[in-house]
Amino acid sequence: MMAFVLLITVLIAAPTAAAEPPSNDNQAGATVLTLPAAVDGTTVGATAAAGDPKCGAPMGATVWYTLKRPDDRTVVVSFQARGELDVVVAAFQVVRTGLKTLVCVVSDTHGKAGFSFEGEKDATYLILVGQRANSVPGTFHLAVQAPPRPSNDDPAGAELLARLPANPKGTTLGGSTDPQAPQCGTLSADVWYRVDRKAAGSIVVLLRAGGELDATLAIYRRVRSQLQRISCSQTDSKGRADVSIETEKGGRYLISVGQLRQSSPGAFALKVFAPEPAAVGPGTKLVHGRAHATVDALTDRDDAYAVTMEAGRTYRLNLVARGNCVGMALYPPGTRRFDEAESIRRTSCGGYMTFTPGPDAGGLYSIRVTPSGGAQGAQRYTLNVATAGPDDVGPGLELRNGETRRGQLNGATIDVVDLYRFDVRRQSDVDVRASGGVTAAVLSENGGRIGTTQIRDRLRARLHPGRYFVTLRVAGPVKARYTLGLQIRDITTTVVGVDGSSAATIVGTQATVSFLPKKIGRYRVHALFFGNSGASPSTSGTATLVVGPPSA
Repeated sequence: MMAFVLLITVLIAAPTAAAEPPSNDNQAGATVLTLPAAVDGTTVGATAAAGDPKCGAPMGATVWYTLKRPDDRTVVVSFQARGELDVVVAAFQVVRTGLKTLVCVVSDTHGKAGFSFEGEKDATYLILVGQRANSVPGTFHLAVQAPPRPSNDDPAGAELLARLPANPKGTTLGGSTDPQAPQCGTLSADVWYRVDRKAAGSIVVLLRAGGELDATLAIYRRVRSQLQRISCSQTDSKGRADVSIETEKGGRYLISVGQLRQSSPGAFALKVFAPEPAAVGPGTKLVHGRAHATVDALTDRDDAYAVTMEAGRTYRLNLVARGNCVGMALYPPGTRRFDEAESIRRTSCGGYMTFTPGPDAGGLYSIRVTPSGGAQGAQRYTLNVATAGPDDVGPGLELRNGETRRGQLNGATIDVVDLYRFDVRRQSDVDVRASGGVTAAVLSENGGRIGTTQIRDRLRARLHPGRYFVTLRVAGPVKARYTLGLQIRDITTTVVGVDGSSAATIVGTQATVSFLPKKIGRYRVHALFFGNSGASPSTSGTATLVVGPPSA
C-alpha cells in the first residue's frame, strides 16, 4: 500500500498599518494659510478631539487651518469634497474666551460648500473641515481668499443708475455688510445701486444670480438720513427674484443685492427699467374680432381693446388664457383711466360672457385684459368678440319632442355656448340627452337652473307646464361635436301582474290579465309599466288577492 503525505502551507497576512493622522489633525497643528490660498487636504487617518467645537452635524474626524488678517477685508471660503466624503466646514475667530463661531455649513449633495465672513485687522481665524460621523474619509480641495471689496459695498457708495433701462452686472465677492444699514434677511455681504426718479411711475427690478449664490433683492427709499424698506424678496431655486414698485417724483431709491449668510459669493445681473405705461381707453381697435397677445404682471400690466357695440344687440366675449389666469373687464364708452372707472362686466380668470347695450347705450366700449398677480413672466391669451346668433341667446333654437339635434362648440374661439328651447304643455317627465363632451343644464323661463337627476348622458326632471331652455357649454379651449335629444313623456298608471307570472299589452290605457290560481290562498298583486316614447315608466304598490274554495 502506498502512503501519501499532504503538505499544507498557510499564509497569514500581516495586519494593515493604520493610516497616520494628518499633520493638521488638531487645532495646535493647524495648517497656516497665506491668502490667497488653495490647498488639498484629507480626513484619512484624522481623529476628533473631545474639545472640538460642535456645529452643523455630528463629526467623526476633524482637520484644521489657520490664518491671520492684516486688514478688514472679507474672507471667502470655497470647499469641494472628492469621492463620497461628506463634511462640515466652519470658521471661528480666536477670542480670549476660546472660539467664536462665525459660519458653519454642511456640504451639499455634490460635495460643495462655501461662505464668506468679514475679517478684522490683526484677528486670528481657524477653519474646520469635519468629516461627518456617517461619512467615509476622503480628500478635498480648500480655497480661501480675501478679494478687494466692491466699490458699491455700502449705501453711501451705491452705484448710480443714471438712465433707465439699466443692466448692471456685479458680484458679492469680497462684499461686507454695514451694521448701520438695513438688511433683507441674514446676510454676509451686500452691494448697492441708486435710482433717482425725475417723474412718478413704476420701476421693475429683475435679479438673476449666478453660480451658487443665494441672494436677496431689496428696494429702499431714502427719506432724509433714513432708509425705508419698500420691498424684500429672496431668489428662488433658479436664482431669480423680481420686484416692482411705484415711485414718486424726486424720490431717491436704493437697490440692495444681498448674499445670504450661508451662501457662496457669486456674480449676478440686474435689469432695472420702467414697464410699459398703463393702457388707456378706449384702447386698440380689435381687428376681425380677435386678438392674440401677452400680459405680464411686472412689465406689461394690461392691454386694452376698443369694440363698437350697437344698442339692443347682444355681443359675446371669450377670453382664453394659455396657462395662468388672465382677467377681462368691460368698460363703458368714454372710459380713459381704467383704475378710476367702474367696469360693467368682469371675470378674473378668463371665460365667456355676453353683453347687450341698453337703449341709447351704443358706442365704443373698452375691454381691458390683466394678468394674474401671482404668476411670473408673460401670460399668453386670445380674446374673441362677436355678435350673438340665434343659438347663442334667448329664445334659442327650438327643440321639439322626440327630435335629435347635432352641433359643434369650440372653446378656443367664440362658440362656447349653444341655447335651445322647448315647451311642456302639461306636467310631464322630461329627459334631455346630451353627448359629445359638452356640459348640459336645464333652465327655467326666468333663467334659473332646474334640479335634475343625471343618468349617464341624460338629465331627467318632472316639469310643470311652461317654457324651458337647455344650455350646452364646453370648458376650456376644446372642440366638441355634440348630439342633443329631447323626450317629453306623460305621467302614467300601471300594468297589473300577479307574482310576476303574467303580463299584458296595453290597448288604450288599460289591460286585463286572467290566470288560474294553483291553490287556495293569498296572492300578491303589483303593477309595473316599462314606459314608451310617449309615456314614462311607473310602478304601483302591492295589493293582496284572496282566492277561496269554489262556490257550491
